[in-house]
Amino acid sequence: RHPEAIVVAGRPVPDELATPPAHLPPDAKEFWKDSIVKLAEAGIVDFVDIPAFEMLATQYARVREAGRVVAKEGHFVLGSVGQPREHPALRIERDATKEFLKLAEHFALTPVARTRLGLAGLQAKTMAAEMDDTLGKPNLTPA
Repeated sequence: RHPEAIVVAGRPVPDELATPPAHLPPDAKEFWKDSIVKLAEAGIVDFVDIPAFEMLATQYARVREAGRVVAKEGHFVLGSVGQPREHPALRIERDATKEFLKLAEHFALTPVARTRLGLAGLQAKTMAAEMDDTLGKPNLTPA
């Protein structure tokens, strides 16, 4: 296995990767734009991952859309004889969330996945660098 052959870390992310596919729903495109460049810069995603990342973005869009339906219509609907039953969008939201989380593991998008992949330290370094940039380096000279 030669990870250097697929890693794009340290190089500009090509427009073909940064631009979401036109057929994706708006929420999926938003997720794509917010996530793919960061993941590509970290070397976690490349062109070969586009189909799986499309599925991830699509599940994200389903979760968001189902959530909007539930927020608008409520958690319950009336059944065929007037009995209250769970809104079908709740099941869609629940199933899409499960699928999203399964796929997210492959892209190190959960704390557990980053730990498994040994990327937890990478995140901590990034956090430390951000703190230094925002607050300045700590002055640790003895008094």
